[in-house]
Amino acid sequence: MVYIFCALFSEAKPFIEKYDLTRDMTFHHYQVFRNDEMLLTVTGTGVLSAAMAVTEVCTRIPPVSCDCLLNAGIAGTMDKGISKGDVFLVNRIVDDVTKREYFPDMIYDYGMAEGAVCTVTMPGYKEGFLTDMESSGIYAAGEKFFTADRMVFLKVVSDAGDTEGVTHEINEMCMCGLLDKAGVLIEELVKSSSDVADYKKLEERIERLAEDMRLSVTMTSGLKQLLRYLNIEGEDVSGLIDRIYQKNVLPVTKKNEGKKIYDGIYEAVFAHLR
Repeated sequence: MVYIFCALFSEAKPFIEKYDLTRDMTFHHYQVFRNDEMLLTVTGTGVLSAAMAVTEVCTRIPPVSCDCLLNAGIAGTMDKGISKGDVFLVNRIVDDVTKREYFPDMIYDYGMAEGAVCTVTMPGYKEGFLTDMESSGIYAAGEKFFTADRMVFLKVVSDAGDTEGVTHEINEMCMCGLLDKAGVLIEELVKSSSDVADYKKLEERIERLAEDMRLSVTMTSGLKQLLRYLNIEGEDVSGLIDRIYQKNVLPVTKKNEGKKIYDGIYEAVFAHLR
């Protein structure tokens, strides 16, 4: 599931309409909308409100390891080289009050422009940054429930030095532009969620194999690294594990028997790779 957090309803509305999200009336403190694959929350503005919303939603509906968080919203800038409607994937978040920094771990290439965000308590600008009022709160709360590689922050510029002219209509219009790129990103997030879930099952089989082979901690780590590499290369690791069980009596009764199997796996793999 993709957990989407937006500060304002005008930011959330394009997502609600495109993905046919329906209101979850069991939530009373925040507006929450959902379907089978998404859970969108309107957090309200400000770091504290955003952090509280993430905490309440993720406590009531706990994410699993394959789920991910997406913060999508507007940002301001004083950079003259940036225009209204420009969309950025956030690679760094700085809290203007605490000075803490957060770095979303972007292991996937989404083909988008990247930028840093400074989260402020009052509307304004910071040189060299996009500015918003929620990102640091969402990240700080989100990291209690998601790993860094499962949190994505996407910002669209709604005001470039002219906060006086910003309206809900302008916000919504900018978010519609963001939605075009967010759609591709969401597809990748949903796909990666499935990939993570599949690998989680495979990882459980590898753990069981290591236990049945009575491997040491170091050898278990080596086996995991080897089989993960094979999985990334597209090899049928699940089939390999099946063959290991077919050719050997597992679980072994002595550690040296497990080491022989371990050495045999490495020899077979590297012979195949050569």
